[in-house]
Amino acid sequence: MSPAAYDDYIAYTRQHFEEGLIRSGYVETDTGWQGPITHGGGTASIVITLPSRFPFRPPRVIPVETDEVPWSWHRELDGAL
Repeated sequence: MSPAAYDDYIAYTRQHFEEGLIRSGYVETDTGWQGPITHGGGTASIVITLPSRFPFRPPRVIPVETDEVPWSWHRELDGAL
């Protein structure tokens, strides 16, 4: 795969992910993609950010209100999911 084709594939992957967020009702803000997520306790608003190395690094998912989502071993120390 040529470097140009590789860069195009990465751009396509990012765009495809962002289009999925739009279809799911997320809105792009200054801090990332903000939208709802449903969990056992109800619905919470989260922010999804895509790192520069996406899709080789996972998106970062952070609740807008830290205590809206229950704390468990699934959470990072800073509250990220």
